[in-house]
Amino acid sequence: LIFSRCRSMPASSCSHLNGTCPCPRVSNSLFCKHHCCPRCNGDKSSTGPLCRKCGKGGGKNATKAALGHGRKIQNLSEAEQLQLLLDTGKIPKKEYDRRMRKLNEKQNKIHERPGNIPTSTKDITGFKCTEIAKTGAYEPVFKYEFDYKTKKWYKLMMVVVIESQPFDEGAMRAAYRMTDLCKREEDSSYVAKLSLDEEEETETYFVDAEMQAMCQYFANEFNSRHPPKAVHFVEAFLIERFKGDIKESDAVMACEPYLEGDYVKYSNNYGYVSPDDRNTPQCFSHFTHWHSNGKYIVVDVQGVGDKYTDPQVHSKDGEGFGKGNVGQEGMDEFFSSHRCNAVCKALGLTDKIQDFKGTMAKAYIPTNLDYKTEPTEDDLLYFGIDGKKFKYIREQFKKADADGSGEISMAELPELCRALDLEVDAKELVRAAQEYDVDGSGEMSLTEFLMWWTGQELTT
Repeated sequence: LIFSRCRSMPASSCSHLNGTCPCPRVSNSLFCKHHCCPRCNGDKSSTGPLCRKCGKGGGKNATKAALGHGRKIQNLSEAEQLQLLLDTGKIPKKEYDRRMRKLNEKQNKIHERPGNIPTSTKDITGFKCTEIAKTGAYEPVFKYEFDYKTKKWYKLMMVVVIESQPFDEGAMRAAYRMTDLCKREEDSSYVAKLSLDEEEETETYFVDAEMQAMCQYFANEFNSRHPPKAVHFVEAFLIERFKGDIKESDAVMACEPYLEGDYVKYSNNYGYVSPDDRNTPQCFSHFTHWHSNGKYIVVDVQGVGDKYTDPQVHSKDGEGFGKGNVGQEGMDEFFSSHRCNAVCKALGLTDKIQDFKGTMAKAYIPTNLDYKTEPTEDDLLYFGIDGKKFKYIREQFKKADADGSGEISMAELPELCRALDLEVDAKELVRAAQEYDVDGSGEMSLTEFLMWWTGQELTT
């Protein structure tokens, strides 16, 4: 990137911005008119020649060049991402203006000055605080939380209200509603669980909390691979009650946030798979085995959506993690019923453990689908959807295809995503353009859209 009179200045220098560049700058521009590649810097006023990378063809190379040769998409601001989409023709001006208005509204709200400043503590109403304080229905408790990074337990204090009667009861524990008075109302609901076996050792509670913290570590690693849906394990901790006439066997309770919604058990610790057979929970279990090099696997995945709780870990040697750890036998049972899905393939799991027993996804090229061609069973399995879901997606795709060509433009992609209730930001649209608009045509077929939507790699 060294041209003409700027030969003595490296392309990476900031001389253009600090005013020391000896060359005249273009009017209303930060850059000189011949040193800077117009695509690399996104400065169209530069009349300089394209650099070697920008000059090699168009399409995918041009899109990469617009990002600044190595500047990661994640490092672009939201405004820069939108400008890039507009400049490369991936979204129309109308869509750009709509998104910028929304972005400006969000930023303006953040920068607003505080409104009504209280003149007294009486001006602030709390979540039943006054009533609870008057009745004395609250109690201080010790809180024990585990830090997986340091592998240490920490002792704190909480102020809570615990209902006297359980709202649910399982085979091993009774569940009580608990309110954390030190948090806002929307974050204050918890479940406190007490063993039905009065002789159960306290160690069991600690093992379960440590196991859940370990599972959250695996969840963080899983999410860092950018799967279609992120997963989370709720915080698990212990409390110890000491106020009033509390029996020793009732003093310690296992706690976690209350999950609102439909609770589903996606798997158990011995190969069971729920009837809906969702991709993400199954892939997550597979991932934990792969990430730990076969040392562990997280099973018994359950919760609301992809917020999980009460997992079980199997270890290869069968040691630790409570009575539910059945070791290698449990791992074998998981893989005997597991079928690798679209998310497994997107994360590269099938290539990492091909020698392991179980159903592995083979390299597969889906049918070139259009408005008349129906998908095969293998196509549906590959995309992780059923026939009804496919028909709905195809119907929305056809509506977005304004010219009836069988393909949608990148400008039509945001509208299709909204029709399918998909929250897609500018970064994801840029990534779609990079990975699937290989020839720079600005068009995406139905098959290509399904591959992008389900996280498949483009097969050429």
